[in-house]
Amino acid sequence: MMQPKLLFILFFFVLSSFSVDAATKIDVDDMETRLIEQINAERSKQGLVILKMWKPLCKIARVHSENMAKKHVPFGHEGFDKRAHSLHVRYPLKSFGENVAYSLNVKDHLYTAVKGWMNSPPHRENILGKFEETGIGIAFAPDGSFYATQLFATRACPCD
Repeated sequence: MMQPKLLFILFFFVLSSFSVDAATKIDVDDMETRLIEQINAERSKQGLVILKMWKPLCKIARVHSENMAKKHVPFGHEGFDKRAHSLHVRYPLKSFGENVAYSLNVKDHLYTAVKGWMNSPPHRENILGKFEETGIGIAFAPDGSFYATQLFATRACPCD
């Protein structure tokens, strides 16, 4: 028969294992929402209207980030014209832009992405530009590398 002390230790180990897994699970959807909020805070500081989240942009952005994380495409803007065209076919666009970010071994991936974009004139121009809608997609590689894609758009017709 198992000793009560040993049973308690096994029970504690099992509970600890579950709570560690739950605590370390990354909620990418939540991160994407928080990143949009941080971008809109930057726009608000400049007296600009906040960007509305647009689901088709989010889907395309997530796929690009996942492709970078899986090394299907290099980090960067490869395929930008294809992403713009695939969206424009369904929703005529006046303008379209893209920012991408990568980080590894940093305390706060979102802060690092926003700071990097705001310190880069072309990326800052997209964030503070005359866009109306945005979508963000985040993915993590197995080594913990963080990839983010932010797409910006202004539709020719704001109807769905």
